[in-house]
Amino acid sequence: MEPELSEEEQRKAEVEEIVNSLTLDEKVAQLFIVTPEELTGVGVVIAAGETTQNAISQYPVGGFIYMSQNLENPEQVREMVKNVQELSMNIKNLVKLFINFSFGHAKNRAIH
Repeated sequence: MEPELSEEEQRKAEVEEIVNSLTLDEKVAQLFIVTPEELTGVGVVIAAGETTQNAISQYPVGGFIYMSQNLENPEQVREMVKNVQELSMNIKNLVKLFINFSFGHAKNRAIH
């Protein structure tokens, strides 16, 4: 009988399983945080649906940066973020996306 793993050991095993299931291209894609427009090719993204799902399937990026143009009202933002997280989780059981909101101009944005 194997000894029971601690919660930390269980989480580490889950992470290792996810990472080991990714191809090299998928691991590299996880390093990128992009605007949804950069990933989908759509002019202005205000919802996450089939186009987003197809784009994340092809390039499972690590996260999205939403700009003021993507944000219409609190309910729309909640729904868009909820949907994009669900889409990400349904693709190869990836971890949740990193989500960032930037209210400045894209040319002035910096990630540290």
